[in-house]
Amino acid sequence: WQKTNNYGEIDDAGGHFPQTHDDNGQATPTPVTDGRHVYVLFGTGVAACYDLDGNRQWATFLEKSTNGWGHSASPVLSGNTLIVHILSVTGLDSGSGKVKWRTPASPQWGSPALANIGGQDVVITPHSGDVIRVSDGKKLASGIARLDYATPVVDGDIVYFIEKIARKVRLRPDGDGVKAETLWTTKIKGSRHYSSAVVENGLIYAASREGHFAVIDDETGDVLLQEPLNISGGKNIVYSSLVLGGKYLYIGSVDGVTVVLEPGRAFQEVARNTIEGYRSSPVFDGDRMYVRTFRHLYCIGN
Repeated sequence: WQKTNNYGEIDDAGGHFPQTHDDNGQATPTPVTDGRHVYVLFGTGVAACYDLDGNRQWATFLEKSTNGWGHSASPVLSGNTLIVHILSVTGLDSGSGKVKWRTPASPQWGSPALANIGGQDVVITPHSGDVIRVSDGKKLASGIARLDYATPVVDGDIVYFIEKIARKVRLRPDGDGVKAETLWTTKIKGSRHYSSAVVENGLIYAASREGHFAVIDDETGDVLLQEPLNISGGKNIVYSSLVLGGKYLYIGSVDGVTVVLEPGRAFQEVARNTIEGYRSSPVFDGDRMYVRTFRHLYCIGN
C-alpha cells in the first residue's frame, strides 16, 4: 500500500513547508513501529500513525523546524509514548496523537535515544545532552555531552557520544534527578560524523562524513585505528550509520559503495559492493539486507 499525507488537510499545518537542504528533504526521519502500528514524522512538522494495512489512525501537526538545513531527527517509542524532537521534545500519546507533555531542548539533527536509569525510562537528546523522563517530560539532567549530527548509543547506564570529540558517559540516579560522570574523552579524525557509531565486544567503530574509519577501545578511550575508506563522492561521503549484520560491519556511502569490514582492532576489508547511491542506513532481517537508495528499495540476500 501507499498513502499520502495532504499537508493542508491537517489541522494547524497551513502555510509553506519549512526550509530544508537538497541532501535532507522532508522525509529523512526513520519510522518506528510497535509491531501493530507504524509511526512517521516528516520535516513539515507532521507526525502520523498508520496500522499495518495502511489505514491512518491519526495525524498531528506539532511545529516547524527553524533550521535552514531542515529536520532529520527520527521519532522514538517508549511504551505508549511517541517522542519527537523538532524544537521542543514532545511526548505524544501513541494511541491518539495527543500531546502529553513538551520540554524545551535545543534541537539539531541527531535523533534522541532511549535509556532506563534507576528504573525510570528516559530519553536523551544528542545536541543539548538533556535527560528527560518519559512519564512526565521532566528534565532530570542537562549538558551531559553533545552531538551535532549523530545519535547517542546506549548500553545500560552508559551513553556514548561519538563524533570528532568522543565521550563515554555513565548515568546514575541522583535524588529526583540523574548524575552524569564522563569516563573518558578522546578525539578522532573527521570534521563531522553524520553516521552513528557501533559498540561491540569492547570496541567502538565510527566513520566521519569524509570516510575516515576509526576504532576506539571502549574501556580506555584509546584510539586503536584510523584508516581512510577510500570512497569517492566528495566531502559528504558517509551519511549512513554503521551497521553490524551477522559477523560483519557495513558502511554505506552516497555513491553506492558499501564497505564490508571484519570487526576488530585491525582494518580488514572483506568486500566492497556497489549499488545506487544512498544516505539511509541499511537494515538487516535474518539473512536479508534492506537498503533504501535514492531511487529504489533493495532487498539483498537469499
